Amino acid sequence: MSGSTAPLIDVQDLRVHFRLPGQGWFGRGKLSVRAVDGVSIAIRRGQTVGLVGESGCGKSTTGRAILRLAPITGGRVSLDGTDLAGLSSDAMRRARRRMQIVFQDPFASLNPRHTVEQIVSEPLRVHDLRRPAERLGRVRELLELVGLPASSLGRYPHEFSGGQRQRIGIARAIATEPDFIVLDEPVSALDVSIQAQILRLLLDLQMQFGLTYLFIAHDLAVVGQMSDEVCVMYLGRIVERASREALYSSPQHPYTQALLSAVPYPDPVIEATRRRVILTGEVPSPVAPPPGCHFHTRCPIALDRCRVEVPALREVSDGRFAACHLAGSVLGAPAEAR
Repeated sequence: MSGSTAPLIDVQDLRVHFRLPGQGWFGRGKLSVRAVDGVSIAIRRGQTVGLVGESGCGKSTTGRAILRLAPITGGRVSLDGTDLAGLSSDAMRRARRRMQIVFQDPFASLNPRHTVEQIVSEPLRVHDLRRPAERLGRVRELLELVGLPASSLGRYPHEFSGGQRQRIGIARAIATEPDFIVLDEPVSALDVSIQAQILRLLLDLQMQFGLTYLFIAHDLAVVGQMSDEVCVMYLGRIVERASREALYSSPQHPYTQALLSAVPYPDPVIEATRRRVILTGEVPSPVAPPPGCHFHTRCPIALDRCRVEVPALREVSDGRFAACHLAGSVLGAPAEAR
């Protein structure tokens, strides 16, 4: 699903650093966690961009920073050409009507003291959408869109299953008729049988309303079902960006190859014969990331150059970008990594 060529969301060199307390004189922190360290993403209207990586790599922080739910240390985030960082509180509140989020935990993100009617109607009240007398009817419409009966209106979140609670969260997110939604691991807390239903719902809503998604997940198999383009993130940086087809057929970064090798293949013959890419060691601390390429401490093909020189996220072929000194040369498209 591709819209116009101009991006709806344009993120340039985004950085989010959290200062650690209790360091230096008078408790002024000199160390900081580099949760996001120079991320650039462009998302066209109607497109789904997947953001994938290990836990703690900065995926969720990136999504929250785009919505200004996390403080931005540096860089630029634009919505339809408007720099969100320069907006006043009132202007940002109006902009948030066009940007929503679906959280990972469908229970923690819902107020347990509010009924479904109160939860779903709150965005309508906050943004003064619809007349008060019309809001109940709009809530009924939203519940129908996400597959919940009108009898859910007076019930509380604890009375629903995990999948149903996520449907309530989705109904709340689309209540303001947004252009852009951050999906922050929306199915990772759900049973596998329910995941497919929620993913189908998200795709149906995108087709019906022309929604634009940033789909955050750690499961490449799920990302492959949802995304037009995939960004692979490691320790606060994007290390590879490509279309879904290109990334899954011929990954150019060794980290992407390792992630894809961990995805089970449906053919038992291929699954039994393909070579696994096993990463050694632990993910370095974002407080003191290694110099050069952040991945070199775990990379099976690292060179001396990788230890001192930061690889740029460069275009190695048409529309395919990788932050690796060897991408496009010795890093071909190994069949065992597919």
